[in-house]
Amino acid sequence: MNSRAFYSFYVFVLLVFIALAVGKYFSRVGRDQHQGISCHIEMQMEMFANDLSQLTKACLRQYDLKQCQELSFELNGYQMQSFVHHCKNDVCILDVVIEYISPLSSLPLRYTNRTIWNLKNLKQSGAD
Repeated sequence: MNSRAFYSFYVFVLLVFIALAVGKYFSRVGRDQHQGISCHIEMQMEMFANDLSQLTKACLRQYDLKQCQELSFELNGYQMQSFVHHCKNDVCILDVVIEYISPLSSLPLRYTNRTIWNLKNLKQSGAD
């Protein structure tokens, strides 16, 4: 009876070791997946910010500042806004804000970008 208890202790230790190893493996896989998805979302937000900046430039070339002062879009869950403000002597500040709800944590992810534009140069140059 004593020898069975002795072996069952080693079996128990082996099972605990296997459970910890499997848990550590799934934790690493989850972190790798989270990192990949976060990197993809960040790249997507940078591309959307660039596109929204180009769209705002096209709007300013076509229309006046009042009509293009605030642009807002929603695309596939991404909330995008651009604001042109603090204009003095044809120099303006463009703020781009993009928000997306993370599918992994249900928390909002935000991307912001600020650019200073000279409107005279913007209207003279037809394309970037």
